[in-house]
Amino acid sequence: MKLKYFKLSEFDAKDANGKKIPGTGGQMRASTLVKCDALRELYGKPLVVASGIRTPERNKQVGGVKNSSHLLGYAVDWKNITDDEMIAFLDAAWAANFRRFGIMATSIHTDDDPTKTTPALWDYSTTPRSRWQSAKVWMAGKLKEI
Repeated sequence: MKLKYFKLSEFDAKDANGKKIPGTGGQMRASTLVKCDALRELYGKPLVVASGIRTPERNKQVGGVKNSSHLLGYAVDWKNITDDEMIAFLDAAWAANFRRFGIMATSIHTDDDPTKTTPALWDYSTTPRSRWQSAKVWMAGKLKEI
């Protein structure tokens, strides 16, 4: 699959030592990759993939849930999304048709797993309360638009 803004290798899984497993990014779902490219276009700034496809071992190592969408290639964690940029990022992700968001301290999870409830928004134990509150207000606004 040819992408405008990303290389498949950016979505490669990592082994237990955090080293990329070459070629595994090709296991990402086409639906997800198309949305990632659209997200980048709409956001208008470079994005860095923190995590794409994961092996079960790596998923367990990073504390991922057993049924993580990363295991099936439906999820991407984006790193270095600052508080100042979070709403613009979420707006672009929503416009790209992502409807599932995990708000981390400095990263954001997006996925389009068709087996999971949408829309959805969740936080993590390390998510700052102010960041979480801003994301909840944003999501409430999006739900009113539906």
